Amino acid sequence: MSEKIQYAGEVNFDTLEILTSSGLKLDILDITVSIDIFEDIFKNTITGSLVIGDTENILSNFKIVGQELLRLKFRTPGLTEKSDILDFTTNPFFINKIATRMSTTSGGQIYELQFTSQESMRNQTVRVSKSYKDSIQNIVLDCMSNETFIATNKDLYVDETLGSRKIVAPNLHPYTLIDKLKRESISKSDGSTEFLFFENKDGFYFTSLSTLYKEPVRALFHDGDKALSENKSSTKSTTDNEIIQSLRRIISYDILDSKDFTINLVGGMLGGELTTHNIYNKSYQTTSYSYFDNFQDHPRINGTDSKTIYSDEIIKTLNSFDKTSIKVHPTSSVNNLDAQHYEDGNTVYSTNKAEDWLLHRQSRITELNNSSFINMKVHGITNLKVGDIIEANFPVVGNDHNNYKLEPFLSGTYLISKLRHTFSPITKAHEINMQIVRDCGTIEI
Repeated sequence: MSEKIQYAGEVNFDTLEILTSSGLKLDILDITVSIDIFEDIFKNTITGSLVIGDTENILSNFKIVGQELLRLKFRTPGLTEKSDILDFTTNPFFINKIATRMSTTSGGQIYELQFTSQESMRNQTVRVSKSYKDSIQNIVLDCMSNETFIATNKDLYVDETLGSRKIVAPNLHPYTLIDKLKRESISKSDGSTEFLFFENKDGFYFTSLSTLYKEPVRALFHDGDKALSENKSSTKSTTDNEIIQSLRRIISYDILDSKDFTINLVGGMLGGELTTHNIYNKSYQTTSYSYFDNFQDHPRINGTDSKTIYSDEIIKTLNSFDKTSIKVHPTSSVNNLDAQHYEDGNTVYSTNKAEDWLLHRQSRITELNNSSFINMKVHGITNLKVGDIIEANFPVVGNDHNNYKLEPFLSGTYLISKLRHTFSPITKAHEINMQIVRDCGTIEI
């Protein structure tokens, strides 16, 4: 008999156990109060915490000290594909800290165990001291899969990068080296420069924003009455439709429309100037970036319908933004040939094209961190992850159901930048708190 979801936010706990350092397996499902799992596109690893209600002195009896492994497998009923399930049984988490610990009136204890990916712990114990003459994508793959370094067996999603690098990694932690390389990576497919390095439930991503934007919309959410997105011609039962609409309905949300103009100005979002200093022949070249002139140079989340979040009328008042962010980048080249960068397939060296990535990346990342974003809570489903594209619709304030209109400033396509799964084994409930962002507006300012 096929499994069927009974209510929005229902979850099955297939596995939840601790592997102690002595090799014992401890099933903790019945004593776990809650579990939180955190993902963030601006962080290299998944983290989490679980709260345990203990009346049998488990910490002492099983010698739990903060060096154990946590195996878990959670899934929304009806979902069976690997990509739809939270499965960390093959690659368990590392419990790295026993946090809050307090007594209860019944004589027991409540305590919090914090955990993270094993790769994060290994990253702290190894360093890369090695010379490379390869593409950035292959350097990243080596750092993540080499037995000497991270040695992960999780899936790796690494974009192809333009050109190659000739570098010596100066005794750096692998993640530190990758973070340095992502800043100067250029996508081979479309020339985009805004690379991210993060982990979600599916594995590790070293990818550009434009690659994420090419993915189909993963989910639809809306605020207001369920009739907003109800499919009247659907052949599904009334109960099935109610569950689908409940999964789509936003439980609560906060609009954090910061758009702090001063921060965006200082952060280089609106423009900047780059001086490339040739340390070999003591020459320099100056280039500039303009938010309004270069807005469509690389893909935006709403494609050709993307609009700037500010009006270019502001230029008439403030003139130019070139001097708001000044960068100096060294290079060493003769006749446009650089000994640290070379084209694919031959030994013709070229410059590292700092003018193509430095200012543009700075602007885009600043916009993601300090533009329009929304924190919202929804009923949980285990196939959602950071990096997914979703559609969120919000009604115009004050409109009734018969005159339903969408708020044009807020409604549209978003990127999930932060996500927290919250599970309650007691009630078999799953909620998701997420932060959604976009690097553009939807209407002309």
